[in-house]
Amino acid sequence: MRFELWSIWHIIYILSPFIILGALYFLLKNKSEKTKYIVGVIIGVISLAIITTRNVDIIIRNGFDPQAIPLQVCHFGNIMVFLALVFKNKTLAAIAFCLNMPFAFSSLIEAEALAGYSTIWQIRAQAYIWGHLFIVVGAVYPVILSTIRFKLKHVFKAMLVVFIMFIVAMLMNILLNGIGYTSINYFYAFNSDGVPFQMFEHLVAPLTILFKNTTNTFVVWDYMYTLCIMLLGIVAFGLMYLFSRPLYKLVKEAK
Repeated sequence: MRFELWSIWHIIYILSPFIILGALYFLLKNKSEKTKYIVGVIIGVISLAIITTRNVDIIIRNGFDPQAIPLQVCHFGNIMVFLALVFKNKTLAAIAFCLNMPFAFSSLIEAEALAGYSTIWQIRAQAYIWGHLFIVVGAVYPVILSTIRFKLKHVFKAMLVVFIMFIVAMLMNILLNGIGYTSINYFYAFNSDGVPFQMFEHLVAPLTILFKNTTNTFVVWDYMYTLCIMLLGIVAFGLMYLFSRPLYKLVKEAK
């Protein structure tokens, strides 16, 4: 079975986080904090298991492969959901909700990568389906049930953590592309392959970075594109924080 964009199954896939979160809310809203926490841990463990299974499959099939390093926004999003829900960490919950969740949900909508698999029963296709779904569910879960209430100070800490990871990811993009892994594009910060951000490319002349004694002699870095992606992340943090305030309030008033 092959995934088809905008088929009935694709529509169900897009709607599935709302259905799951709605069910969780009505089932758990009057339960104890301990019960809510246990359910959150289960969601987090499943989220981590999905990305772990994906990466183990890559390593078994390909040996060392930088694709197994979880430095894409959604790949490390599965880890953020796990850590936030298990340790009830407000900074990591802010990362999951403000950054990972909107990009994961956009991957449910713009699912060209999933449509590229010959069958959805491949491990990596299943990891795509469930990985993005559990990021959305796991990131929104502590907000709609008020189990983790992050504030503006936690959002600033979250932005600092992501900024550091972004710089590390960008340096690895340049290095790995320089030694021949030209498909590596952590945080989608190197080029728009896989994401609809072509409008940010070629705004200025790129930089050429030389690598001696490697399979490639140079790497072309469109640094303005990278800066635009960074600004897009900042905007996502700001908008999602603003969205979280009335959502927290709505949930509190509904109790």
